[in-house]
Amino acid sequence: WYEQAAKANPRHGDALGRLSGVYRQLGQRDKAIEAIDEALKRDPENAQHRFNRGTFYLELGDETEAVRWFKKALEINPDMPEPYLNLGYLMRRRGDLKTAEEMYAHAVARSGETGYEAHANFAHLLLDLGRYDEADDLLAEVQKRKPNLTDILLGLCVTRAHKGLVGDVRELIGPILNAVYGGALNMAIPAEAGAVDLAVLLSECGNMLLQQQQGVCTRLAFLAAYVLNKSPENMIQLADIYKRTGDVWKAVEVYESLIRLQPTNPDLFRQLGQCYRTIGSEESAQMCDAQVQALTK
Repeated sequence: WYEQAAKANPRHGDALGRLSGVYRQLGQRDKAIEAIDEALKRDPENAQHRFNRGTFYLELGDETEAVRWFKKALEINPDMPEPYLNLGYLMRRRGDLKTAEEMYAHAVARSGETGYEAHANFAHLLLDLGRYDEADDLLAEVQKRKPNLTDILLGLCVTRAHKGLVGDVRELIGPILNAVYGGALNMAIPAEAGAVDLAVLLSECGNMLLQQQQGVCTRLAFLAAYVLNKSPENMIQLADIYKRTGDVWKAVEVYESLIRLQPTNPDLFRQLGQCYRTIGSEESAQMCDAQVQALTK
């Protein structure tokens, strides 16, 4: 029907834009791109067509062209939230966190009363930056709009633990356990469970999420456990998951904190040295090697 509509009105691109979406859902990417390119020829000033063209470049890994088309969409309609959201994602990948924050803020401001993805993405950025109070407001808004998303519940565990609201964390862990264990642990958390007990539960959730290859949720589970109970064991778990998920600089920060607590532990210097080598800081790695040798004589 979209093909017939496109033929009936060859100067209008909406039918082709929708046809592109159908091809995309069918997994026929080449036809989908062909349809959106034809839609752009017919209606080059259509912001949605420009945005959709950018998403194809994003899927194909051409981030430069994706950025260009998202910006071209905003030239036509600066109130579209989706280009800002995708630009935030791309800037975050590039390490330009300042611009990513600006893009996410624009997306949040334009996401309407029911959208939640912009709030969630912005919250995750703020969590990574350690700005827990700001992240808490966004996470709470997502929870209101889209209840019981596991990553949001875990993020709230981090922010509420940071505020010392152990009771809030206790209430949040129930639905987290239910989600992580597929309903097998649909249980209420005892009122007497304190911060240390809750940290153990979150660490166990982190181990299960790691097996399920849920990288973001795994990191948040171990981070929440650490914020609740800054024990050396929780710090080591957190550093290890940072290494696994590619956040090596964060692992460096955790190992440096651990070394301040345990300055005679050679394994901590060994782990820190490996992190420095991963990020290309050979001089710092060699200093760690020297410390390991001094401590193991």
